[in-house]
Amino acid sequence: MNYKIKFVVFNVVILYTLFFLTNCKKDKNVEPHINFISPAVNSYFSVIDTIQVKCTVEDDKLIKTIYVAIIDENNVQVTPPMSIAINQRTAQIDVPYIINDIHLGSGVYYIAVTANDESTHSKAFLKIYLNEIPLQLQKIYLFSKSANNATKVFTIDTANNISYQFFFNDILQSAVTNSYFQQLSLLGKNNGRLETFSTSSNSSLWEVTNINNVAYSYKGKAKLIDNYVYVGFGTSNIKGYSNNGFVIKTADIGEDSFSPAEFLKFDDYIVAEIEPHNCQSAKISIMNYLTGTFNKNHNIDFDIVDMFKLDDEKIIIWANKNRIVRVFTLDIVYNILDEILNFPVDKLSSVIKAADNYYIAAIGNDLYKYNSITKSVSIFKQNMPCQKLQFEQLNNSIYVINGMNISVIHYPEALNINNIQHTDSIVDVNFLYNK
Repeated sequence: MNYKIKFVVFNVVILYTLFFLTNCKKDKNVEPHINFISPAVNSYFSVIDTIQVKCTVEDDKLIKTIYVAIIDENNVQVTPPMSIAINQRTAQIDVPYIINDIHLGSGVYYIAVTANDESTHSKAFLKIYLNEIPLQLQKIYLFSKSANNATKVFTIDTANNISYQFFFNDILQSAVTNSYFQQLSLLGKNNGRLETFSTSSNSSLWEVTNINNVAYSYKGKAKLIDNYVYVGFGTSNIKGYSNNGFVIKTADIGEDSFSPAEFLKFDDYIVAEIEPHNCQSAKISIMNYLTGTFNKNHNIDFDIVDMFKLDDEKIIIWANKNRIVRVFTLDIVYNILDEILNFPVDKLSSVIKAADNYYIAAIGNDLYKYNSITKSVSIFKQNMPCQKLQFEQLNNSIYVINGMNISVIHYPEALNINNIQHTDSIVDVNFLYNK
């Protein structure tokens, strides 16, 4: 009897074990298996090409969805995923995938295919190389004074033909071309209005009003920082705007009775010249770029024309004092201001950065070249009166604006390559690129 009981118990245990193992095996889900057919590994493509992605996917359960995208070497997805509904255990996909981001640079990327079944997923990667789209100059914008305190906007083609585009109802304070989003933003001096236009249709996309909301001479500027437009308000802040006109960042200059004028981004900081609303001295305000909080300031006794990043520690400041050019460096961390000597004794009208360590400055009636490594100043072009300089980076061209004339000079040879005449006084020019 004891033998029979033991036998029965033994068989029950065996059957239970087999049942448990069988059910565990059934519940185990194998991840989908992905096998690339095309393109070949290490294939080369150009940005905006179409890649024919072909692969097989197998699974022990129904494959619900397959996603195709492109990632970079840091495993960051750089293109929108393509979703493909499957609902089969075995499938072969053969789809055209468009590389639809013109801003992607040359380098190594991966086609990423993700397969999802009822409870798990798997990924497979195929290495490819992308060649970026070359930078191209699309438009040259010309801004001229008009009657009734307004601005006319024109474009210049390769044959120097000037074509009217639209009318901006204010005196132009700043113009910003945003090649990344293909937008043109204009800041008005009198009405204190920032209006942004489509560069393809000239239609108004969005605007910000009440920027110049204090009773004093407004010197605020608009600048492009990280592909977004930043503008200095008459009150004590600088605001950044998305391509849809939403505020994405606000920086407080730390002084209620001051307004920002010139400013730039320097690594983790925004550095701004701030002008007083009364008889106080101007200052340089340094703010945290990420948080927008005020950090420190430095009293100054000169009028800043422009500022540039000099190296990892300093900015270079181009200014006038009593109508005489003064050039300084400012150590951002230690807040130390040093003057650079040996510049001509005359007024600075405008300055551009033409190359690493090289600047072209319009001083008096001549253009001067400054080497920031050797700290040397030399004549670049004599007898070249100038109100405003702009640098066109693709063709290394310096646009010298004076009255109704633009002289175009090639850098670094200082050769005159073009001359553009207009019927009205020219305020500024800007350049729009394809990306």
